[in-house]
Amino acid sequence: MPPEVRIHVDGGARGNPGPAGFGVVVSDAEGATLGRYFGYLGVQTNNAAEYRGLIAALEHARHSGWRRLWIGSDSELMVRQVRGQYKVKNEGLRPLYERCRQLIAEFEEFAIEHVPRAGNAEADSLANQAMNLRGSELPPGAGSASAPPPAGMAAASPPGRHLPSARSAAVPGRPPAGAPTARPRRARAPRQAAHGQARRRTVK
Repeated sequence: MPPEVRIHVDGGARGNPGPAGFGVVVSDAEGATLGRYFGYLGVQTNNAAEYRGLIAALEHARHSGWRRLWIGSDSELMVRQVRGQYKVKNEGLRPLYERCRQLIAEFEEFAIEHVPRAGNAEADSLANQAMNLRGSELPPGAGSASAPPPAGMAAASPPGRHLPSARSAAVPGRPPAGAPTARPRRARAPRQAAHGQARRRTVK
């Protein structure tokens, strides 16, 4: 049976390792675009970013209830590893590879193919957008930080922007919520010496 959706994924890093992101484009069987999204990953390697893009796509597909997938990626290394043609020798990539295999096992049909970069341009553009903005626009289920980061790499930065809550918002003239407040001290009256004269201490 033909796949329900066709998904193009791409990931990259500037510096390898460096600021990294991924992009995903989802189309139906006829080629009509169903969605586009991207995720910022913090400091990662190129290969880790490729895997994280695939993980996000698989999680989104599972959340959406799609059962038959086709994945296109311009990372020949990742494609061959996922298909079992290459071994995963990098210990940092192994947790990401294992997460992919776990997710793939949940689908009725799964296929992944290597595509030229020209055929993956839109996903590549989205990955660059994530790196430029250092932010994410993710659909439900596409958790970019679901798998542990590769060994020695920094954990992914939280995607998207977070607005302060009403409790944490600062109010002019008031200390921030949760900050310790000092109790006002009572003014002490000056001590009076006996008979109105200060006592002198004799030093021997």
